Amino acid sequence: MKRQYALVLAGLLAGSALSVPAHAQSRPPLVRDSFPVGDGNGILCQVQDRSVGNPAKRTMFDRRWAVICRDSARPVATIYGFKSDGGGLPDIREEGTECATGSALADLGDGIGRQSCRLAGAQKLDWNRYRIDAGDMVFMAEGFDAYESATLLALRSVRDNRIAEGTISVATTSVLDPLSFARVQAETLKPEQALWEGYRRNLGGEYAEAAAYFETLQQRLEGEADDTINPGEFLVNRALQKSNLGQFAEANRLFAEAEELTAGDPVAGRLQRNFEAFHLLNQGFYPEAVERASRDLSASTAGADSLAEGLQITLPLSARINQSGEGNGLLGFVDELKLTPQERAEIIDAQALQLRGTGLRIEGDDAGARQALLDAYSRAVAVRDGRVTSITRMRAQILGELAAIAEGEGRMSDAEALLRNGLDILEIQYPERRAVSGAQARLASFLLRRGREDEAVALYKTVIDRSLGKRDAVLGFANQLNPYYRMLSDRAGSDDEAAAEYFRALQVLLRPGVAETQAILARELSANSDEGAALFRQSLDLGRDIERLRMRYATLGKADQTAAVTQERG
Repeated sequence: MKRQYALVLAGLLAGSALSVPAHAQSRPPLVRDSFPVGDGNGILCQVQDRSVGNPAKRTMFDRRWAVICRDSARPVATIYGFKSDGGGLPDIREEGTECATGSALADLGDGIGRQSCRLAGAQKLDWNRYRIDAGDMVFMAEGFDAYESATLLALRSVRDNRIAEGTISVATTSVLDPLSFARVQAETLKPEQALWEGYRRNLGGEYAEAAAYFETLQQRLEGEADDTINPGEFLVNRALQKSNLGQFAEANRLFAEAEELTAGDPVAGRLQRNFEAFHLLNQGFYPEAVERASRDLSASTAGADSLAEGLQITLPLSARINQSGEGNGLLGFVDELKLTPQERAEIIDAQALQLRGTGLRIEGDDAGARQALLDAYSRAVAVRDGRVTSITRMRAQILGELAAIAEGEGRMSDAEALLRNGLDILEIQYPERRAVSGAQARLASFLLRRGREDEAVALYKTVIDRSLGKRDAVLGFANQLNPYYRMLSDRAGSDDEAAAEYFRALQVLLRPGVAETQAILARELSANSDEGAALFRQSLDLGRDIERLRMRYATLGKADQTAAVTQERG
């Protein structure tokens, strides 16, 4: 049995170390649904692929992208790529633009030409058009002059098929915080893209941003006749984000509201099962979480038998073949919303096994936990040979759980290898995200327990540097920082440098005046524990729920006392 496990572990380490970097590091912008531009010295923007529905499209090679920045409620620029075939190019032009007739393109260097225009209307905003000839492709763009730095970075990125480095300098106005940016994107992107952006934020550990996506999407689609996405999926995702933020009463309400919508849906129903298990884990109800994650939901396997026996192209396989005109979903990395419902269900079932394994490990059943985690890993990577971006964090979490088991059994080299492989996976897929900080803090905590203080301190400082000035920056892994705080506090009395670092590091825990009210801060300090803070937040949530129900009760009291009203008031 031990030899069998050793062989499985060796294969797991090899797969986690090699399968993601070989593909993910080479994922160029032209095969991605979106990519970021801009460094930390300015604002950040996203370049979103809008090739589907491109009105200027002539051939299968023609592309379109939108540049979306935090300070604008609409795309600040649009980029087009056309196959250069010697013929004329479409006259792409924003409606209402005024350009000087016959004006030549100004040479900006680097092969980029620019024509200065203006948007018609009262404000007469400056508007630019750009062109780059690159081999057999011609890239054209148009956008606001104020966002020229963002447009040029995006233009160079698609031309070179490599994300261009640089700072985006814009005089910002109002939409500065990540939550507002998330809402702007959820309003402007197509529903399927916006839903996946919400998933990206969740997988990267940005729970508040993810909640903003799902809430805005739900509100947006309530008035639209769009049945492509089950609204229950928004609700269970919002519930999970509320749970991750410690708002358990609100999460309970959203889960209850979603039950009727997700019942019978093979994907949304599985999501609700798993997210409720996450919710129970967040509250420390480990046996209940194991029981919830273990519930079997029969999968829809329409067409599976005919595919296996008659080699027919079934509806799921047909959807997979036709969902991407360029075939990227079959050959490269794919996002979760490009999977068939059957494939998504398989990944969600793998996640349920992961949750079961986590709960069993916490309860002390290492053997059962190990088996569940290994099964979860195998099932997840079996979908599209592991080339699915959404399983990246799941894989890293499974490796982290296996590392905890290995450490408990005294296999320190295995534990370190598992932790480092999990970190490598996240750094490639979610650079600079909270998920990476959490993995670094977990590895640093392990190294500190092994007496390797210099390595641990270097990692901890990286985490603190990335987290300073951000709201809820260490949410979900604050406990992994406790060993660092204890070490610094022990040294602070005799080491000025340690004292300075101690107070610097403490800033990531609380941002009074920005993140929370003074009342919450006072209660957190008096309770002197995360549990006390969580209970206080829960009491606020319950108070709001009670007030909401009181208002509903009062409203019903003024309504005509029909049998239904009387029953609801009773």
